[in-house]
Amino acid sequence: MRIGSGGRRTAVAACVWAALAFGASAADLLVDTLADDVFPDETGALFDAAGNPVVLAAPKCTFRMAVAASNLDLAVGGANGCVAQPSTSFVPGGGDRISFAAPLSGGVVNLNN
Repeated sequence: MRIGSGGRRTAVAACVWAALAFGASAADLLVDTLADDVFPDETGALFDAAGNPVVLAAPKCTFRMAVAASNLDLAVGGANGCVAQPSTSFVPGGGDRISFAAPLSGGVVNLNN
């Protein structure tokens, strides 16, 4: 039996619906620093203010990185960057949540540029 292109689209739509309905949860992103010293591009790669590539040596998630991760639906800054918290994942167009680590609550974020 051959499935036409309409059948394939229906099957793909059903799989996407099932993933969203059964367990796919929007990403939870946890900002853990008030620094604004790295700037993500459209691929999630990070750069400093001078445009030089940045590789994070330690885990870090700035507010700018969290916003970019939510908009791009992917981790920003690699494994040490702003990634979806355990048991959550990026869902295109799907209400990601950005929160601040407890020591940062009440802090001020000054976005440069």
